[in-house]
Amino acid sequence: MNKLIIGLLAVALGGGYVAQGRTLSPGARLYLEQSAAGDSIVKFDSKSRRAVAVSPRNLGAYIILDDDSAITALEALGVKFRHNHGDYYTASIPADVLAQAGDVPGVKYISLGNHVSLLNDYTRAVAGVDAVHANEGGQLPRPFTGKGIVVGMVDIGIEYGHPAYRDQDGNSRVKAVWNQNSMLGTPPAGYDYGAEYATPEAIREATYDTSAEFHGGHTTGTAAGGDRSELTAGKRKLAPCYGVAPDADIVFVSLDQENTAAIPDAIQYIFDYADKVGKPCVINLSLGEHIGPHNGTSLLDRKIDAMVGPGRIIVGACGNEGAVRLHSGKTFTASDKTLKSMLTKSATANHNMHYLDVWGQEATDIKVKICVVNSLKGNIVTSSPAADTSSEDGMVIHDFYTDECGASATVLMFAERNPVNGQPHVEVRCTVDEISTGRLMGVIVEGEDGQTVNMWNYGQNEFSSNGKNGWTDGDTEYTVGEIGGTAKRIIAVGAFDSRNRVDFSNGQYAFPGENQNYEEGHHSYFSSYGPTADGRTVPHVLAGGNPVISAFNKYYLISMGATTEQLLYSTCGYVKDNDISYYYIYNTGTSMAAPFVTGTVALMLEANPGLTPEQARDIIMSSADRQDFMGELPNNTYGAGTVNSLGAVKGAVALAGVESPVADADSGETRVWVEGSTVYVVLQGAPEGTVANVYNTAGVLVATSPVSNGLSAIDASAWGHGIFIVNVDGESQKVAL
Repeated sequence: MNKLIIGLLAVALGGGYVAQGRTLSPGARLYLEQSAAGDSIVKFDSKSRRAVAVSPRNLGAYIILDDDSAITALEALGVKFRHNHGDYYTASIPADVLAQAGDVPGVKYISLGNHVSLLNDYTRAVAGVDAVHANEGGQLPRPFTGKGIVVGMVDIGIEYGHPAYRDQDGNSRVKAVWNQNSMLGTPPAGYDYGAEYATPEAIREATYDTSAEFHGGHTTGTAAGGDRSELTAGKRKLAPCYGVAPDADIVFVSLDQENTAAIPDAIQYIFDYADKVGKPCVINLSLGEHIGPHNGTSLLDRKIDAMVGPGRIIVGACGNEGAVRLHSGKTFTASDKTLKSMLTKSATANHNMHYLDVWGQEATDIKVKICVVNSLKGNIVTSSPAADTSSEDGMVIHDFYTDECGASATVLMFAERNPVNGQPHVEVRCTVDEISTGRLMGVIVEGEDGQTVNMWNYGQNEFSSNGKNGWTDGDTEYTVGEIGGTAKRIIAVGAFDSRNRVDFSNGQYAFPGENQNYEEGHHSYFSSYGPTADGRTVPHVLAGGNPVISAFNKYYLISMGATTEQLLYSTCGYVKDNDISYYYIYNTGTSMAAPFVTGTVALMLEANPGLTPEQARDIIMSSADRQDFMGELPNNTYGAGTVNSLGAVKGAVALAGVESPVADADSGETRVWVEGSTVYVVLQGAPEGTVANVYNTAGVLVATSPVSNGLSAIDASAWGHGIFIVNVDGESQKVAL
């Protein structure tokens, strides 16, 4: 009876507070209903597979306006506009005024930001990184180490002073930090939240962004770590653990993890910094979620595609749900217009909540019901009313009771025609309190002939047929996540098993190969599979992700009261600097794989600063290493193969048209080559007053220098890094600095 009262109360309160029309997204509507009923709001994390109750006072949001005059009324309600991204604003909305905000004239749509899941050395020689750093065999015009490139990290959990982020003179390469979660400090210009640290002193004094995570320090170390010191592990010394682009500049945004709407702000901040200093930039997003259409049409994906371009590239982690059947889908026919699947608890989840995101691809409507199923016979015992995308009000609230159907569960659903992409969309929250033997919850989706439906259990639980006819199994296809894997101009990265031994700081070691899920060189069991919902093959490439050694934010353990002995037990090696220990740790996930490719892109940009995302992606895929066991490539498991950093940099150099000419002063030809920061020109028969004009790839004149017969040396130390065209007496050659 108490549950019935709560359900009725939710209806009554919801009717008074929920905005009319369709200005609020399904997630926003369901949030209001749960809040009105006094139910806990939960977040799900794909890393831990756990559900955690939260009580947010402010909600991150995307706001689309029909009329900018609505801004004044929204601000009067306490809404804070964070940034204008053109098509929409990112904003913070007080939780208690969400409904009123949706009713403001001129508001077209409000979509809440969601919880972001953090998706966490394999030998650099395997991918040819060491060969790129040293230019082994003279295969490249010069060594490339990421110098002059900005590596942007949108993440959380970093110790700023770790030696991994210093240059060889001991100076920090972390050039700017925006801690979106801090309330102590001044926000960056153009934003009204968080704190920016833009000087070496401010960054050093901040020490770390949070003691609740270490993910961001690990990913940053893989992409751009530069510490060349040997690691101490008990009585043993381990090889230095530096990253792929050890000389790159680092810009770190400590993400508001509860709010995906903060991600476009973070990307914009990093690209703006790169523009200010005039350097190419690659950004790493080792982040993911499963709320969204998975086809590149979400607000965030569209923004990612709009922000990247020549010298502006984003790399993302494809997700860690490759072992969870959290997707199900079907294309309806004239004789079969129903999709049915049972909702089962994942072996790795700690809860029995089924939070579903259901999307149709066509412009026809869909209906969604939640039901109780006799799991032994496969028949439906009872079902909820349908959430209908053609309905004026798509909200459905329904309770199931154990004495009536063998299950005690609360269902909230909201249906819409999404105003951003026009697709039918239903979000479902089914919380199961008790379920009898022989009963399972199920979902029923109905649609028209030709409609394709995809649905994801973003609560990290699964779909199943339970072996019954007429029911559809869940699968691991389409599990590449939003944020890191579905934008059309991003480079999406999966993981492969990359290291067969792990060492610990106390001298102990273990062999991952003893785990039945591990097979060195093969696709990692957890790495998510493509395709995207619109049929694109992803991931594009795999990199080492199981396990990976990189820098560790020691305050994560210190905040828990860890002793030095416990730090040694938990980490895999350390270095000392001024009697302070800095640690390295193993971690596993596509989060660890993506920054390896991010660092590779930084090397490519150093060789060819004007690379577009498409060019970089094509080069990485065409140069990837392939093995027979991978099957026909590219595919939705291995992408194009495993990343080959040397091959990728060589491809970037080749696309720029740069060669490695032989220094031959007697050839009678005009020759140009680079050694260090000096450009040498050999010229025969040049009249007095001949000059070399030097242009960057944008055609801007950067230097003019006199040259004479024979050998001339031009100081290029002030030019920066990139590709330059040297024009002498009407003849041009390209060089890489």
